Amino acid sequence: MKNIQIIDGAANATFSVFQATEGEFVTIFPDGRDIELIEDLIERLGEQAAGSVLTTLWRRPILKRDALGIHGTLFFDNEHRRDHIPPSKREVDWDDNSVNQAQRDLFAKYR
Repeated sequence: MKNIQIIDGAANATFSVFQATEGEFVTIFPDGRDIELIEDLIERLGEQAAGSVLTTLWRRPILKRDALGIHGTLFFDNEHRRDHIPPSKREVDWDDNSVNQAQRDLFAKYR
């Protein structure tokens, strides 16, 4: 199972984590991505297919303390962040000015 953290615009700021099967994960995050915007997911899959994959995801919450890693981040209500997210939608491709030196060194190993 892969863990997906949900970042949304809700005032409660829970940023919950849900578990996805390998197939669900690849559907949400194709081509080696680990970042996705809900608007792009819906555009890519269609509203019905996106809703179907998310419906099963919502049935598998996991406590943050029990999650062994975060494998992907799905943004809801964050269209305003689009210009800050790497075009590749891969964490390792953040602009060097957006992260500290230790992160730059780490990400360089995975580019």
